[in-house]
Amino acid sequence: MWTTDLLPFDGPALEAKYADLQGVQMSDEQQAVWKQIHALGARFHRADVILFSVPMWNFGVPYRLKHLIDSVSQRGVLFEFDAQGMRGLLKGKNVVVFASRGVALGEDFPTEAYDHQVAYLKTWARMVGIPTIDAVLSEATLADPATAEANFTAALADASKLAAAVQP
Repeated sequence: MWTTDLLPFDGPALEAKYADLQGVQMSDEQQAVWKQIHALGARFHRADVILFSVPMWNFGVPYRLKHLIDSVSQRGVLFEFDAQGMRGLLKGKNVVVFASRGVALGEDFPTEAYDHQVAYLKTWARMVGIPTIDAVLSEATLADPATAEANFTAALADASKLAAAVQP
């Protein structure tokens, strides 16, 4: 993701999106941008397992991941509309999320109040047709070295179990 050339999702990309939604003829520039968005989305279609490594940045996902998801989450790319509403096009895929957080916020701060990594990707996965995801969490990576190492070792054990269970 960090080395993938992501187009700005403005101007021609937005115009192409709405031209597509409205069934209006696209300009050559819009067609070129829309073709690139479809090509990026095709990478998700070709994958058997979609793997995300997601650090928590200020209670959210890194901006490049958000940009990627915003780019490919388009009608005709990763979902369609039908009589029942939105229908995801990525059926039969597995999503695995490896999430890390620098700190654990404590028992008085429930995870669901600040988990905008795994929860966000679960929502996205359902939208594009993947009903469940698997997640491994390494928390308190900025804690004292012994705590950080123990948490990392536990996450690595969880990842090993998951790797044995998730087969494309």
